[in-house]
This record gives sequence, C-alpha cells and structure tokens, in this order.
Amino acid sequence: MTPKDLKALKLLKIKPAVRRGIAATLLAGPMVLFFGSASSNEEEFSLSFFGFEESAYTDEGAAGLNQILSGTMFDLAIPLSALQFQQVVAANQADALGYDASSLAGKYYSEGSLPSVTEEAGSPLDLGLSPFERDGKQYASLNCFACHAGVVNGVVVAGLASNSILQEATALTDVRGEVVRGDNYGQYAVWNLAASLADPAKTGLLTSDEETELTELMQNTTRPPVQAMPWWTMKYKVRDYWYGDGGPYDAAHFSLNFSIGNERINDRHAEHVEMTARALAFARETVSPVYPEQLDASLVEMGAQIFHGELEPADRSTFAACFQCHGEYTKNPSSPDYSSPGSWIVNYSSSEMLRNVGTDPSYSEVIAEFGPVIEHLDKLATYYEAQGTPELTPVDKPLEGIGYIPPPLVGVWTTAPYFHNGSVPTIEAVLNSKLRPEIWVRDQSPYAYNFESVGMEYTTLSQGQYDDLAATAAAAPEKSRARIDMTYIYNTNNFARGKMGHTWGDSLSNEERMAVIEFLKSLSGPDMPPASLGQQQANL
Repeated sequence: MTPKDLKALKLLKIKPAVRRGIAATLLAGPMVLFFGSASSNEEEFSLSFFGFEESAYTDEGAAGLNQILSGTMFDLAIPLSALQFQQVVAANQADALGYDASSLAGKYYSEGSLPSVTEEAGSPLDLGLSPFERDGKQYASLNCFACHAGVVNGVVVAGLASNSILQEATALTDVRGEVVRGDNYGQYAVWNLAASLADPAKTGLLTSDEETELTELMQNTTRPPVQAMPWWTMKYKVRDYWYGDGGPYDAAHFSLNFSIGNERINDRHAEHVEMTARALAFARETVSPVYPEQLDASLVEMGAQIFHGELEPADRSTFAACFQCHGEYTKNPSSPDYSSPGSWIVNYSSSEMLRNVGTDPSYSEVIAEFGPVIEHLDKLATYYEAQGTPELTPVDKPLEGIGYIPPPLVGVWTTAPYFHNGSVPTIEAVLNSKLRPEIWVRDQSPYAYNFESVGMEYTTLSQGQYDDLAATAAAAPEKSRARIDMTYIYNTNNFARGKMGHTWGDSLSNEERMAVIEFLKSLSGPDMPPASLGQQQANL
C-alpha cells in the first residue's frame, strides 16, 4: 500500500494500555494498530510490537523500560497543546499530500514516526514521545525510542536502529546531500555540548554562548550520516558505539545526550546519570527478533563453516574469514538443530579494535577532527574528582586511527541498511559488491522486506532521474510530497554515503554466499548468550 492509498483511510481506536505510575504498563502480548478503509475496498494498516513487554525483562530491565517511557530523561519538553495543534495542521495538508498526515500511517509516511505503545490511536504522541505533567500542565518529551526503535516486516522492534526516522537537516544534524532514514546523531549532541562548555575543570557542565574555536569547529564541520547500533549487541561489547567514537558503557557519558546547557545542568547531572543507568539496564536486556522463516539446516552449517574459516571457498582471491572481525559463534550442545534460529554462544572480542576495510572513511575522519572537543570534555574529570563524585565523569576515549569497530552480528537480519552509513540495502549486496545499487529508493511500506536477499526492498534510479526529482523537491514547499519522497532516496555519490569496501564476499560463489546468509539468519532470538569473559579474552 502506498501513501496514495491512504487518502480514504479512517483511524480505528485501539484500547489504551493501562498506566502505572508515571510510566506505562504494557500488554503481555504484542499490540496491533489497525487502519480500516472508509471505502468499499477494505484495506488494513497494522503494526505489531516486539520487546516492549515488561514481563520479558528482569525487574531492573522493566524499571529501565518504564524510565524511558516516563518522559523525564530529556530536558526538552513540548506542550501537549502544541502537538495537538500540529495534528490539526497536518490533517489540513491531506489534499496536498494525498493522505492524512495526522493519522498513524500518515505520520509514518511523512515523518517516519512509529505508533506509541502507551497511547490511544488519535493521540498526537508517537513512540518517541512520552507524556508527563509539570505544574498542572501536560507536556511531552523525547524518549530513547525516537532513535532506538525500528520497524521490520511490520513489527516495531525495541532497541533496533531508527530505520524509519526522517532526519531533517538542522543545526544539529546538518549533512551534505539528502538526508536518509536511519541516521543517528546522539553522539553529535554530546560533542556539541562539549564544545560549548565554559570551563569544564572549574564549572563542570555549565555552558557559554561565546563563540570559540571549538564551537566553530562543530558548526563548520560537515557531519556524515551514522547508523545507530542495535541495543541487544551491548551485552557482548565493552565500548558503546560501533565506530570507535565512545568509551566504555558509561551512564555518565550517555546522559549527556539528554542534557541542555543551562544553569541547572550541574544540579541535574547526577539525576540524569541515575536515570540513564536504568535505561541502559533495559537496553542490555533487549534481544533481537527470531528470524521468522524456516532455515535450511545444511546451508546454515555450511555457512557457519565458511564464516569461521573452517571451509574455504573455491575462490580465495578476496576472501577473509568473517569471524576475525565479527566474533565466533558456537552452537549450544543442548540445542544442536541448525534449522532453528538461536542457540549460539557469542564470543565477540573486537569492540576495542578499529578495522579499516575500505568503507567510506568520512565519519572516522570527522572523529579525528573532533579531538580538541573531546579533550575539552575530558577536563570534566578534574571537576568531578574535586566534587568527590568521579563516577559522574563522562568517558569519551576514541580509538586512534581511521576505521570502525565491526559489530557482532546477532540479529543482523533486522538491521538493514548495512555499513556504518546505511549505504547498502541488503546482506546479499554486502557480500557481493557488484550488487550494491548506486542510487536506490527504499520501499515506503513498513511491511516491505526481502527475505531472500535479507534487507530492504528497493528500486533504483539513474543519476538523471535523481537530478530531476531533486530539482522538483528543491522548488517545492517544505511540507510536500516531493520533499518527503526525497527522504526515501539514498545516493551513494553524496558526501559520506559511499558504498565501497568490505569486499571479502566477492570471491564467494552464489551457493557459498547463500549459505553464509542462511547462517546469519540463524544468529537471532533470545537464546544468544555471550561467552564468558575468560573465553573472550582467550579469543584476543
């Protein structure tokens, strides 16, 4: 179903989840949101939810989920009345857009918004916004799911990268070229705050409006796109980001994503750190969805052998065994069935190693340029040591060199588009560089998913077609179909969006490649425990 099909659709109410305290108590099973057609041809728009049920987590994990949904983590707040007004404005754009932009489906297509798990249908709040009350007035605040929830095959997944978010170019997120869904700029928020710190050794997190070399550096640096990491990989890693641009998992560091430089920032920091620690406890407990289709046991076993270098391909000209960067996976002896996903022990030890495999270097180069900003942030250690609270010191220790940290591949079937910049739409194209499209258009449906190539459904454009669409969009109003449709287009010729590198799979035959893909499908589900620390160290 395309946005054009949505014009005549009418929202059907769903029963709200029951609230408990300031957070929401989620239904034990998946919730489904429905769009019913007002026309004679009955059509349905529905999304189910995975990973949002309190019962799936420990007490600590459930507390973290409720912390995220509470609306109290971010300093920014929006009056609920303002969001309601925006709903009215969006509804009035129906004729121009061809669909109701205030509806659940309309907000998804026009803004990338996912439906809330806690609100009634028709609410102005989406999954990335949480309501709260202050001084008798209703507000909404951003929450972590604005960037850390995505949709795969009609399922909204907690902890998945935000693959449905339309990233508008702002002072914070400005990039050269067209923006694309799935970008994550949380770390840029930390660096922006760091650059504006007045005197971190003496005045902590207090900021200044004065222009400095650091703030000019942040303002004048073109910012490459970055894919968010799936939260469930955190349990296997010792560093927070994929890319070598952060320190160990550290609530004090993560909390800066939610902070605004005002006179209350120092007083709020300890509370922010405490709330962030709760949220991280939930993040570490998230798991990937199980691959939903039957696996070919013989292909899984063959793919595992190729992945681990136990079975060499016929052509070895470019091949390197995948486990050297992405970890080792050992089938649990108690669950040896290769036809069932999961039951792999994950031995991953690469989160402190930069690897340069020839992928687009732009983001890694920017991290190097931000060295002075990071050094400025490090001065906070002096302040918090003097306060007797060294645990509140943010940690940001980028690894040296050009390259990225290769991620563990648990749940990789859900994490398209691939590479750190989201330039490759399918795993098959990751393993065969000749298949990587130059300019591609994501299928706009949240149900679109390619189970064979594993990843996004897409079509391709020529450079001429792209130029025509870009020219039309440039002349169109900001809120127009032409502008919105451009956000679904990925042009690998634009700055920092290159599809080059990681060509190890080019030497595989089609059968060998399909075997590796089948193995990767099996790396999913809750039964994916990390290896013991001793095992990980032995793998170094």
